[in-house]
Amino acid sequence: DDLSPTTYYLLNIGISVVPLSMAIFYPKIGTILGYAGAASGFFMIYLIPVITYMKMRKIEILYPELASAIQ
Repeated sequence: DDLSPTTYYLLNIGISVVPLSMAIFYPKIGTILGYAGAASGFFMIYLIPVITYMKMRKIEILYPELASAIQ
């Protein structure tokens, strides 16, 4: 489905206004990037390995033949 012109323009304006307002009201972008980097690092280091392991265990339980072929 294509977006209606009104929805397209509102989405475009919203995408433009949000970063502009953040730059105006909070000019220290380094702090925001630091928090975003910390959250991304936490996700990559702690959550992705656990999620991958749990998904592998689920495959082993549901499809043992597939799990033996993957390993």
